Amino acid sequence: MDALNKFNELALPEKKDEEWKYTDLSEIHLDQVLANLQNNQALVKHQQQDTNVKNDEILFCDLASALVKNEELIKKHFSTLVKTEDKFTALNLAVWNSGFFLYVPRDVTLKYPIRSSFIFDNRNIFARNLVLFDKSSSATLINDYSQTDRTNNF
Repeated sequence: MDALNKFNELALPEKKDEEWKYTDLSEIHLDQVLANLQNNQALVKHQQQDTNVKNDEILFCDLASALVKNEELIKKHFSTLVKTEDKFTALNLAVWNSGFFLYVPRDVTLKYPIRSSFIFDNRNIFARNLVLFDKSSSATLINDYSQTDRTNNF
């Protein structure tokens, strides 16, 4: 079953659900969210400054490009840890429109942090990030999100 079908099947959480009892969902209009998905792409900036690591050793790019260039690797790991057991997770998986991919190969240690910044306007962004570390590899990842205006978004 694909994620959009799962999203349509699942009900919104309710106040009686323990983890949602303090959350007001009355302002969320999912029909408007779905209607405004076209061309919602965040500006994603990537920064990697390690001079002791060859640029071709690590993979760090937007997720859509990674899916084209490394389809087998991405499909093997994409959405294997996060399942579509709730409506919002299923929505995110069904309509993701932004995100990054980071792969650090075996025995590579990055001395300096890698930074990913998502900058978006007043549209809804559904980011999916995939980070893979091979055996004995390590890195520090800084991931931040910012918005160009103060509009409320989903």
